Amino acid sequence: MLVAEKYAYLEEMEPAIQQLKAPKEKPKAAPSAKPNILNKAVSVLLVIICFAAASLVVYRYALISENHSKILKLESELDDILDYQNRLRVELAYNEDISNIGDLAMGDLGMHYPNKDQIRYVDIPEQDEPADQQEVAEEPKESIWSRILGFLH
Repeated sequence: MLVAEKYAYLEEMEPAIQQLKAPKEKPKAAPSAKPNILNKAVSVLLVIICFAAASLVVYRYALISENHSKILKLESELDDILDYQNRLRVELAYNEDISNIGDLAMGDLGMHYPNKDQIRYVDIPEQDEPADQQEVAEEPKESIWSRILGFLH
């Protein structure tokens, strides 16, 4: 009640401002609902474009995920191959040791050390390699023309 009285009091104190009235316009008839085919077509086209863009994004994410899984698979294969390579290096280093080769030959192949009468020593004569090089250097070189003429005779 107090609020109503307060407003009533303010209205009594201030003179009311007269509003200028605009000329009355004729009321327009409510527009009839005409189907606008162009607006509907544009709306459908925008929905299709948005759907295509979203589908493209999802397709790209699927490709990325597939490539990532391929990369992980290849990395695991690479790790397996590197482990196998390291095992082969260890086995090669073990087999290069002469004592291990002797154990392998005696155990698996049924071999044994040779007797004293089976051992033969061979003396290989030394070749004079510098003399051979001098002989090659002393030979005269034939020219190309002399070789061609030699073929013709």
